[in-house]
Amino acid sequence: MRERKGRSGRGMRRAGWGVLVLLPAMALIAGGGGSAAAAGLQDADPGAAIAQSARMAQLDGVIRADVAALPAAEAAVQSASAASVAAVAADASVRKGSTQAVALSPAGSDSSTNAILSDLAPEQANAAVVKATQDLAQATSQRDQLRAGLSAATSERDQLVTDLASAGQARTSWSIGLLTRLDAPITTENLRGLAAWIGAEANDASFRNPLATTMGATGARNVNDVGVKAYPSDDIGLDATVRTLRNGAYDNILTALAQGTSALQLVRAVAASPWGTGENGVLRLQSDTR
Repeated sequence: MRERKGRSGRGMRRAGWGVLVLLPAMALIAGGGGSAAAAGLQDADPGAAIAQSARMAQLDGVIRADVAALPAAEAAVQSASAASVAAVAADASVRKGSTQAVALSPAGSDSSTNAILSDLAPEQANAAVVKATQDLAQATSQRDQLRAGLSAATSERDQLVTDLASAGQARTSWSIGLLTRLDAPITTENLRGLAAWIGAEANDASFRNPLATTMGATGARNVNDVGVKAYPSDDIGLDATVRTLRNGAYDNILTALAQGTSALQLVRAVAASPWGTGENGVLRLQSDTR
């Protein structure tokens, strides 16, 4: 074994308990804080987890699109509302002015002509009110549809996360938790890449530290001589993993996760980083037959 170091005191880890040589794809040894016999983080039903993660990716896409579109939709409603108020005020002003014009018309003038002239401006002003009202209704409807779609997708996503956890889909559930905290897209490729990375680390599931970080946290304890931690809860373990990834040494990994388009790009970014997994994540991904 050899050590791959990054910035000291920043939650870095070495190649750990595993072997940093390239291994046959079907005979990988852990690259992280576990051992060959460790009970690494797994999904109880991988097939169901794949289907659930695909649906989660769809929902995440809907949520992100709606969140991005909602500010413009809200602004359109505000603009249409202001235009409607202005049109109503203009209509009232025109009608008042027309009435005064008829009352002040010279004696002996053609009363029918005055009536026509009086009616023209209010008719135009009323048409403006009608259009402004229609524009406001359309903008409001579009905004409300976005809100409803966002609410429905968010509710389904939250329920799916709950279902994943209760069904024992631990690896997928944890990966979704990590992506959510990083504000990275939940895509099938991101989840495949994380699954390969987790598998390469093979850190014992009871440590609540699937990627085998050494980041300190309240209640954490060392599980090996290089400081890989066991955390008292998934929440604390996720927070520690996020803090490690954001410590400045792993921008290539964060970039791959932010793009979310290639599991291979992700595990290659891990291999090229100081994390210590080496090429084992790449080999894990290549041996994935899903």
